[in-house]
Amino acid sequence: MTELGYWVALSRVNGIGYVRLRHLRDYFGSLERAWSASESDLRSSGLDERLARHIADARQSLSPDAEVARLKQYCIDAFTADDERYPPLLQEAPNAPPV
Repeated sequence: MTELGYWVALSRVNGIGYVRLRHLRDYFGSLERAWSASESDLRSSGLDERLARHIADARQSLSPDAEVARLKQYCIDAFTADDERYPPLLQEAPNAPPV
């Protein structure tokens, strides 16, 4: 699976937006590794205890693979802020959506 599933799953976690997603990717090397990280490792990355707990809880109910399958089911072509198709002006917005 591509990183898209992890972008989508993590973006559904309350308190995780574009800036934190980029930070997690940079810190862990990939969002897949961030998704799998322990709460302790998430806190070591700079997240507070609440956000680390939100991610851990999300792993119980969200599946990156299922998120991508759901998008395909509804014929939604999602892309991340790193994709060249992402609108440049939207990327400059302070609360730009990560996906």
